[in-house]
Amino acid sequence: MNQNSLFDSQRRPLEKIPWMFRYKFHCADNAECRGHDLQVFDWEPYELYRRQRRQGDEGKAKQDVLHKYNDEMGPRKKNVHLFVGTTIDHPAQFSCIGVYAPPRA
Repeated sequence: MNQNSLFDSQRRPLEKIPWMFRYKFHCADNAECRGHDLQVFDWEPYELYRRQRRQGDEGKAKQDVLHKYNDEMGPRKKNVHLFVGTTIDHPAQFSCIGVYAPPRA
């Protein structure tokens, strides 16, 4: 936020979202999998939360995000693929940076 902007001289403070969304899952093809827990950095669930919160209740906004990602875009209805990445500081710790969820065939 302290960097100068080439295009816009006015800056709004970044909005802190009180929730951290995560994907928790086990590998279907590995019986020894102890599970995975990936923090979501994709902007879409956070923007959905902001948009729903503007319409009213903060708790309902969170439930709307959970409903969309667990039910509407969950593995029972969609063929979910996660785009994952790491950082140089934590090369063994993966995070979700995007979701691709086409319908199941």
